[in-house]
Amino acid sequence: VAIALVTSGYNQSTNENDASVTIDSTGANLLVLSLSVWQGRSAYSFTDNKGNTWTALTEYGSTYPQTKQWYCLNPASVGSSHTLSITGAGGGAPSIVVHAFSGVGSYHSEGGANANSTAVTTATLTPSSDGALFVAALSIGSSSASDAGAGTYTGFAIRNTTGTAMGIAYSYYIQTTAAGASETFTGNSMERQTSHCCFLAPAAGGQPASRRMGGVKFAGNQSLGMNRW
Repeated sequence: VAIALVTSGYNQSTNENDASVTIDSTGANLLVLSLSVWQGRSAYSFTDNKGNTWTALTEYGSTYPQTKQWYCLNPASVGSSHTLSITGAGGGAPSIVVHAFSGVGSYHSEGGANANSTAVTTATLTPSSDGALFVAALSIGSSSASDAGAGTYTGFAIRNTTGTAMGIAYSYYIQTTAAGASETFTGNSMERQTSHCCFLAPAAGGQPASRRMGGVKFAGNQSLGMNRW
């Protein structure tokens, strides 16, 4: 079964401190939350009203905008009224996006990139197998211009800053054949920071590679010739 988008959602802070987004995550086995926040104001916490356990990825950004992503693979609880919240960001003006996907097998890699220019390209991530998923996010502090994604990524949207929130742009890409992939965000000339993460589809037949040979699945105690699998 190929990886597929189930739903996505977005919201910005209205008080410079907190932001929440609510989705119907029914059918998803991967959730990815992307955060845009002002540099140095990262005294925030992240909560999931359904009590799932999330893995935090690296927070990127040495000046001005910062980005960070979290993921939850095989969540214990999904469904309607699924609310994810960033709280107490210390004036960091958070904006958040959540993507929900089905058919995901495992986490693969992440990377970040920064530029003070009209464009920034995410770190290039190279999956180890076909059918991989990539999720990209951009943090930007300007409300004067929209940013645009490029290349093979889809589902792109731009959300500019308000008086109480950072700007955020985001996109995703479900690849056919394994190859290095990156997203380029273009807009006005200023500091901009990206986060980028990659996930793999399940191994063929739903079995780990060590238990597959020539399309034949072997149980733990079966053997072929002198080789035990």
